[in-house]
Amino acid sequence: MARKKKTTKKPVKIKRDMVKLGKVNREDFCYFISSDNVRRFGQVIRIFEKDQIEPAMQMQCQSNWSFHIVPVRLCAWDEKSIKGLKWDIKANLSRGDDE
Repeated sequence: MARKKKTTKKPVKIKRDMVKLGKVNREDFCYFISSDNVRRFGQVIRIFEKDQIEPAMQMQCQSNWSFHIVPVRLCAWDEKSIKGLKWDIKANLSRGDDE
């Protein structure tokens, strides 16, 4: 019996339909990653274009009506685009007057 040839799969390019800062408006709906690394669907309440760290949006989750502040890079128009993304921002809890 002939041996089966080993084949390698070609890497599939992932098409991500991410939210762009100039193309999102208030009251739009999109998917986002919350701070507990859960994919959620919500409505844009406010857009913070000039944030200290990076541009962010205030979202209201449609399943439990909670409010979240999310970086724009963790928001997408479809759920498949944010699959595999993680929340990687650590909270800076130090006080400024400790000097």
